[in-house]
Amino acid sequence: MRLPKRLQFLNDNHSTAIAVCCLFFAAIWLYGCESTTDSLIDPAKRITRAELKAETYLLTARIAARQKELDVKDSLKNTIVDQAAIFSNTGTFNPMGLLNGIISVIAVGSALDSKRKLKNVPTKKPEVIND
Repeated sequence: MRLPKRLQFLNDNHSTAIAVCCLFFAAIWLYGCESTTDSLIDPAKRITRAELKAETYLLTARIAARQKELDVKDSLKNTIVDQAAIFSNTGTFNPMGLLNGIISVIAVGSALDSKRKLKNVPTKKPEVIND
């Protein structure tokens, strides 16, 4: 006989019961489900705030590295243009400037070549040894 009394109570207080259920599920959703957004690196993936912060740091580091690379290339171009300007204005040849330019070209070429080679190195997963 207890079941009909409980059903009668729910029938009399159905709006309160519905409100309590809605609040219960809203609390679970608000507390348990983190908000997500599209990834900056892979837009098909959904990420949380912490993962977005990590991606932001990664992209900032990549941007800084690319800007440094552009600075090196621009300084090399400026060195070559400066040496050409000195040669064209004075008519004298500056062997130290030419040597500096050649060394810069070799250094940049070597850095780019090693960077290209590192991209082609296959990564090997560490082997797990079970004794």
